[in-house]
Amino acid sequence: MAEETQNPTTNPAPRATLQMPRAEAEGLIRTQIDRGRELLEPPIENKPDLRQAEDKGEKWSKSNKELLRRIVDTDELLHIYPHMFAKLWQRQMPFPEKVSDFRWEIGSSIAGLEAVLGCLELIPESS
Repeated sequence: MAEETQNPTTNPAPRATLQMPRAEAEGLIRTQIDRGRELLEPPIENKPDLRQAEDKGEKWSKSNKELLRRIVDTDELLHIYPHMFAKLWQRQMPFPEKVSDFRWEIGSSIAGLEAVLGCLELIPESS
């Protein structure tokens, strides 16, 4: 007996549905964007500063991912948000490059949250 295969056009993946009011989701995402911008403010002048900034950045990034999981009933928003966060202080590169890469990663994550914010209007609220 031939095994039946699923055609993605006939069985599309379920679309995301907001699990909270749109205004609440927008507010929570905007708060995370503001927190990300705050991570970019302090000067990073030495390795301990970088480690501390990375620890805060990693916690912020994990919090973002959890928030995105709670906003909708699928992992669809996680595909928009970047999945990177490296411990740059462990890499063998000049210190100024590490700081620059850290700031780039935070900026990229902020841009990902902004992209999610732009998509929220397209996602239906649950009934």
